[in-house]
Amino acid sequence: MAVQAQSYPETVGPSFFPMCGSQDWSPPANFTDDQSHRRIPCFGLPEQQQLAFQPPNNLFLHQQQQVPTSQTTPSTSTSTGGGSQSVLRSQLESQRQELDSFLQFQNERLRLALQEQRKRQLAVVLRGAEARVAAMVRRKESELTQAATKRVELEARLRKAEAERDTWRRVAADTEAAALNLNRQLEHVKERMMCSTAAGFDGSDGDAESSTSGGERWSSSPAARGGGCRRCETRGACVVLLPCRHLCSCKACEGFLGACPVCNSVKEGSLEVFWG
Repeated sequence: MAVQAQSYPETVGPSFFPMCGSQDWSPPANFTDDQSHRRIPCFGLPEQQQLAFQPPNNLFLHQQQQVPTSQTTPSTSTSTGGGSQSVLRSQLESQRQELDSFLQFQNERLRLALQEQRKRQLAVVLRGAEARVAAMVRRKESELTQAATKRVELEARLRKAEAERDTWRRVAADTEAAALNLNRQLEHVKERMMCSTAAGFDGSDGDAESSTSGGERWSSSPAARGGGCRRCETRGACVVLLPCRHLCSCKACEGFLGACPVCNSVKEGSLEVFWG
């Protein structure tokens, strides 16, 4: 702020200190300029307020010394005041620039601090997000591994089921072929039995020929010629022995036969024939 020179009256009296009476201010006999600035008596005020009226040591004396100069040379005072104002303006301008620079510096520091804080916060958020994403990826990878393992197990089961299906298909085809073969054999045996019955069983060698592949003939007994059991010769034959396919045993005697009584081949199985 600007400080301007002020002119004070030559006589400092009661009008200068309205709080003090005229009877209180009469200076002592040894009053000089060197002591006039030290204490101004104001008996009408408390001690703390009296201390407030104590001017600085050099200011009051300097002002007293400048009073006659300002009265005698007004042009010098005016030039001095203008120079001091320009100096003050330059000082204020420099202080304003310094203040602006300081504020800019503080703003830059604050901006950098906020930017660093945002970076730290963003890094914390990114680390948290990366941790969650990594956990999710690990969980998904575990699920994919389990799904792949289950898929391999299911494929193995499917291949096993397909192999079993093919096996059962072959077994069914073989069984069906065997059943068809047996049906054809039974039809053949029935036809031969019917032909033998129609011929009358005359006892000749040609009429008594059996169905063996080795050309063996039936027994000359009446039961055998009539299609009876070759073991007991009393009951009719109703069991075909396998694999020779001879119809030569009844149901009761079939369990006691280990070989065919016609061709003596080892019995591997039997098939009962039901006549219509």
